[in-house]
Amino acid sequence: MSNCVKSVGVDIIAILESSPVKQIILTSQFRPPLDAYCVEFPAGLITEMDETPESAAMRELSVSNSS
Repeated sequence: MSNCVKSVGVDIIAILESSPVKQIILTSQFRPPLDAYCVEFPAGLITEMDETPESAAMRELSVSNSS
């Protein structure tokens, strides 16, 4: 019997870059289970097997990707 535990969740990390300007990026997204909009840090999934966390972060923070 193996002692390994398989993950059943998703790892999420919010990335903030140091800047002399004091600002935080937030996004407003509709969440159907809550039937409401939530204000949150931008986050997302790595969508391709060869996508790096850095490129996923850039994709998520892209202005052209805003909903």
